Formats: sequence, structure tokens, C-alpha cells
Amino acid sequence: SSLLTPRKRKRNNNKQQQKMASCPHCLHLQPANQNSKLYKDECVMCFDDVCDKGGLDVCLNTFKAFCVGALNHSYQHRQRTGYCVFLNIKRLYKPRQKEKEITSVEIGGEGGARLDEMKGSYEHRYTLHCYSCNVDLDYKADPHLNSLVDAVINLDSEANKSDVQAWKQEILPCEHTLTLQQVPNAPKLGSKNMSHCGMCDLDKNLWLCLTCGHLGCGRQLMEIGTNINLGGNGHALDHHNKTGHPFCVKIGTITPQGEADLYCYACDNDVKDLELAAHLAYFGINISSQTKTEKTIAEMTLEQNLRAGLFSSKENGKIMKSVFGPGMTGINNVGNSCYMASVLQCVAAIPAFRERYSPDHQHSATCDKHPAECYHCQMEKLFDGLQSGRYSCIREYQRLPAPEKKDEMEVEKEEKEKEPEEKQVEEEQRGISPKMFKKLVCKDHIDFGGMQQQDAYEFFQFLIKAVQRYERAVKGGKQDPSKVFNLQLEQRNECNVCHHARYSTVDQTELKFGMPLEHADPPLAPKDGETKEQVEERESISTIPFSKCLQCFREPETVRGFHCSICKTTTTLSQTTLVSKFPKILMANVSRFTYDGWVNEARKLFVNIGFDDVVDLATIAAPPHPEGEKLFPEDQQGGGPVINQEWVANLSAMGFESDVCAYAIEETGSAGMEQALNWLFEHGSSPETMAAIAERKNKGKKKASGPPVNEFAVEMICSMGFSNAQAIHALGETGGDAERAADWLFNHPDFIPPEAGPVEEEEEEEEEKEEGTGNSQYELFGVVQHRGTSIGSGHYVAYLRTDVGWVQFNDSKVT
Repeated sequence: SSLLTPRKRKRNNNKQQQKMASCPHCLHLQPANQNSKLYKDECVMCFDDVCDKGGLDVCLNTFKAFCVGALNHSYQHRQRTGYCVFLNIKRLYKPRQKEKEITSVEIGGEGGARLDEMKGSYEHRYTLHCYSCNVDLDYKADPHLNSLVDAVINLDSEANKSDVQAWKQEILPCEHTLTLQQVPNAPKLGSKNMSHCGMCDLDKNLWLCLTCGHLGCGRQLMEIGTNINLGGNGHALDHHNKTGHPFCVKIGTITPQGEADLYCYACDNDVKDLELAAHLAYFGINISSQTKTEKTIAEMTLEQNLRAGLFSSKENGKIMKSVFGPGMTGINNVGNSCYMASVLQCVAAIPAFRERYSPDHQHSATCDKHPAECYHCQMEKLFDGLQSGRYSCIREYQRLPAPEKKDEMEVEKEEKEKEPEEKQVEEEQRGISPKMFKKLVCKDHIDFGGMQQQDAYEFFQFLIKAVQRYERAVKGGKQDPSKVFNLQLEQRNECNVCHHARYSTVDQTELKFGMPLEHADPPLAPKDGETKEQVEERESISTIPFSKCLQCFREPETVRGFHCSICKTTTTLSQTTLVSKFPKILMANVSRFTYDGWVNEARKLFVNIGFDDVVDLATIAAPPHPEGEKLFPEDQQGGGPVINQEWVANLSAMGFESDVCAYAIEETGSAGMEQALNWLFEHGSSPETMAAIAERKNKGKKKASGPPVNEFAVEMICSMGFSNAQAIHALGETGGDAERAADWLFNHPDFIPPEAGPVEEEEEEEEEKEEGTGNSQYELFGVVQHRGTSIGSGHYVAYLRTDVGWVQFNDSKVT
């Protein structure tokens, strides 16, 4: 409460004073420019924003925004820096008058939702205040002050810069659309030629090859929520595989304005054709006479989400009751970010993470880094926002003052229009929007740095690696909370001829399990001629006990093509992978998709997994090594796990590099070739995979006494005028990222690095592996669930066991 006193006193006194035209503290201030990092939407140290009572104070020295509410970070910033001139920004709410039907998935586009219409319109109020002089400044009467204010008002904030195209993917031309070579003497296509697929009788979902004019059906589609099978035998894809012709257009989506669904099989992405009209005219198709007869992919996605009720807070057809309080704070969707929100909710429920990033440590109060660019500041802000309960409430908008006079009819009309709108607001929790966290942690990541839908499991893996990277820069990672996930797998390989065995171990942070469909109850009995929807309905009533997943996990695999050093011949191995060290917190990932037929399109499995309240993993615990067991000589020198070379050869034949295939088999715990293939499709070409393989290749090389240093990164940073010691220290602070290291040095110009001493790598390794309880029993406390019928789209929600029972976290809805 003492922090509030200076603000209240100054504000109360100020009401009785006249505005001043200027003050001496403003003379040295310079307006923000395009290169300035401007924060004006949300406090950089908490989630208070311009809609809160009192608004935000934007410091005109640093262009950072600070709250003036309960935490009063504005006062703390003034006390630490001595800066005193701030632009206060308030956003006052004006209720909308009429509901608008949303007809497009785009926010801000025609037919879509506009940000200023989603809850009504707003009016901003600006006040320039000097706390040292205790006066409001009349910036409109002074050109210099006016330039300071105008710059803050008109320039894009960092949040707005990162919100570009938040919901609608920007579709761009690719090299194949820009360099298309159409075949000579192409046939002219009439209505009869375009009536059905050239390889079957399907007359919908037709795609025209813009290279040769071949018309083929697309992949199978089911109209969501109906029994209408749109058909699709994949003949357009077959045509691409045979000819190499890169891209095609969906006939029924072409409009006279030149819009249509186009897909490039070579790029495996949606594309734009800048010369679509000319390319169609080559086949005798006049684009101006085309009529749109089928839904676009975007329209079907919107319909799928609406019909499936992915974003609703219903369970078994019933609307669930909203819950509020500490630990019950929702996370607003900041652009297809449900995958991130569901994972963060589960991680925030883990005591080790709550303790490490608790605001009680007051890291942000003493940190000299920019709060938006400091990992620990953002983690403290995130966990405070989720755990404090301050944002687990109904949003209270600051409304514009009502007109002085209204007649009775006008008042009655406004009350009627107000009722449904307020009813909607009552169901909506305020929540938090972790945009700064996402921008910092996911910076430059090819997937998570954008605004497209991603996989929650992949984000969990990315998040844990990010936590480890940032924590290593602080006391060698001794306070790293992600250690609670550390587990160790032991792989035993036994020659099936001489029965010599070999053991190897690998450290992981999660376990992956397959779905043994043969154990489904009631049994899955495929029927001839089933539609996709009928398959999904049949699977959805079946359940596989998790104990059967454990049983499948421990079953040995046969590895062929192994050259035994004892038998001196090529033979087979019996390979078993079990858990030699259990983690404190187990992250179990059950693969819920499969490939029908080998490399066909992936399909989601709808079979349920049955979990008991307490899960015992003793059945997959690695037993003690038998006495007198015959071991391979290599085992005395250790070594990595044995890789099934037959699997490597089969996967390599599909176009993957052999070392990447081997890495995929190891990453999936040798669970099977199908699991490795799924992993390759998801991670095979990612920068993380390439870096891990490169690191492995260099693992046998002699290491220096100090930490590993990227010499190229050091040279690049030194070319900017920094010393070698500064470059090495900055790389250590930023996990080896050269760009972040340069930013770190520019933000710490007076930093003098200490003398670099040798890093006790073995001791650090021991520290990283210290977690583990040896207890195989676990209580289920959190679930991340994917909703939707496709693995390429849908919605994620999280369920957590709390003091009030199981709670669903559906973005900002907590029920």
C-alpha cells in the first residue's frame, strides 16, 4: 500500500492545479522513432494494460510501459531510474450496438471480425505528466511536447509488430508459380473436360494441373458435421508423383476476381499464382466467367471449428461452470496459440517451476536487463500472472462517461441492447496474453515464432530445451526446474545366436507410447465401405487401458542385419528398452495418429486411453543385470544404443538421410519403424535435429578446458567492436545464439567480463542428472487434449486436477 501513496497524493493534488505548457525535465527528451522498441499496450513487468483503471504510464526515456494499479510498477521504475516524465494512456470502452456475424476466419478482413468490433469500440485518453514537478503538461500547446506524444501514439508498438497476420496465414507465390512452364500445344478444356476426374468418376474436389491441364481429384474430404462424403482418391497427387508437375488449382473455388485455392505439391504448401488468369486462359478457361461452387480450405476450417465446437466450454453437451481464483487463470489466444497455452498451464502446475519463477524472489525488481528481453523477468511475469489470481476475473472495462441528458426512451433502448452484451462478458475471463514471453522464447523459431497452428507435444519439447538453455547461463543450471522431467532409458541388445548382451543408456525428458489397437474394448472391427466419419465414430466408443500401452512398450523388437563380433556373422538382435531411472514428473506422450497404408496421409486415431488415478510403471522398469551374464567386449567401453539398420535402409529409401533416420529411431526409443517415420515427418528437417546430429558427429573430438565456443560466432561479434572475452561471455549468457549475444552486449555496454575459468563439465553433467525418485508410481494430474478430426488442424485444451476437482483450461475459459 505504501507504493500507492505517492501516486494517489500526486494525482489528488494535481486536480487542483492548472496544466503547465512545459517543464525543465522535458527539454532533453527525444521522440521515439522507427528503431525504438516501444511498449504501450501492456506493462512490461505484469499483465496490467491500458484498459485497467489508471491505464499505463509510458516512460518517455525508455519507451517502456508500466502499470499504475496495485503493483504500481511505474512508481518502482521511477524510484530505480529517476525518470519522471510519463505519458499516461487509458482506453475507455464504448459498447457495440449490434452483433455482427463473422463469415471469415480472418481478423480484420472483409467478413471477418475486426479487433475494434469484437467487444465494442474504444477511445484513448492521453495525459502527459511530470512526477517531479507534480503537474500535467499541456502537450498540445508545445511543439516539442506534442512531438513526444505523437510519436508514442502513432508508432507501432512491439506487440503490434508481432501481431501482423495473427490469424490468417499469408499465402505467397513460390518458385514454381513464378517460373511455371506450361506444356506446348495444351488441349483447350471445355465444360465436359472439367466435369469429372480424369482417372475416376468423382465430380467434386477437383484440382487442375496448371502445367498440362490434367484434372484429378484431391485427397479424401468429409464435410464436417454431415454424412456427405466429398470424395477424393488422391489422383491429383498421383499425377504429381508421376510427372513432377508442381502445383494445381481447385476448380470449384475460382472466382472472377482471381481468387482460388492453389496447392504446390513440390513445396507442400498453399501458394498464390500471380498469373492465374493467364495460366487458365492457356487452357481456354476465361477466369471472368468462373463461378465459385465449392468451399475454400479456409471456409471449411472455419466451419469445422464452429460445428465441432472446439472452442466451447461444453462437456457431454453441458455448459460447464466458470471457476476463478489463484491458479485458475486462462491464457488468451494470441494467434493460433492454444498449443502453447495448454502446455504452459500444465507446466505452471508443477511445484518446481512455481518455486523457481515465483515473484517472491523479486528478480525483476533488481534486474538490469530490459524486462521484455530477459528470460527470467518474463517467466516471473508469466507465473505471477497465472498463479496470483489477479487476472482470474471478469474484465472490468473503463467506460466512457455517459451523456449528461437522455430521454427515457433512449435509456430504455440502451438497457435492452446492453443486456445480451453483458451476459456474454460474464462468461469470459480476463486471462493473460503472454505475447512478450512468446516473442522472447520463440524468437526466430521456424515454427513457434510464427502464428500458425503447431503441435503441443513438439512445443513441450521445445520449451524444455529453451528452459535448459537459459538456466545453464545461471550457476550452470543448478536451479533448472526442468530436471523434474529427467529420466533414463536402458536399452538391452542380445544376440539371438550366441546370447551375448550389450547395454546402453540414453537420457530423455518424456516417454512415448504407441496405441495397441488390438487391445481396444469393444474390439475394433473394420467394415468394408466405411466412410471416414463412420470409422471415427466406431473408434470413439472404444478404450485401450494404459496398462496395455505399457505392455506394448516393454515388448522386445527384433533387429535384423546385426554383425555379431562373437559369432563373426550377420544375425539378429532382440532389443528391449526399459526405464532405468524414473523422473519426478512423468510426461507421457501417446501417439494418436497413424498412417493408413505406408506413406499415405496421416490419420488421427479416436480411440480413448483409460487411465487409473494412480499409474504404476513398475512393469517397464529395467531389472538388475543378471549375474554371470555374457556381455559383448564393446560393452566395457560403453557405447550408444544399437540401431536397426534394416529400418534405416527402409527409411532412407523414402528420401531421408541415413544419419537422420538413425537419429529418428533412437529418438523414438526404437519403438518401431512407423513411429520413426512419423517422427521424421514432424522433425526430420528441423534446425534442432540438424544441430543435434552435427553435435553428435563432433562428440568424440577432444574438448577444450573451457565451455564449447563457436569460433565463427565469436569472430562475428568481435567484428562489431567487442573483445574476445566479451563475445565468449555473451554467447554463454544467450545459449550460444550470436544474434542474441550481440543484443546482450549492446544492452550492457559497460560490462567487463570476469576472467574465464574452466567449466567442470562432468560436475555439471552430474547436476543435470541428479533428479529422479526411483518410485514408479504416478498420480495423473494433467492432460493436454487435441480436439478435432485432423492432425493438421483443430484445437488444444488442458485438464488439471485441482483442489476443486478436474478443471478445463480452454484458452481464456477456465471451467
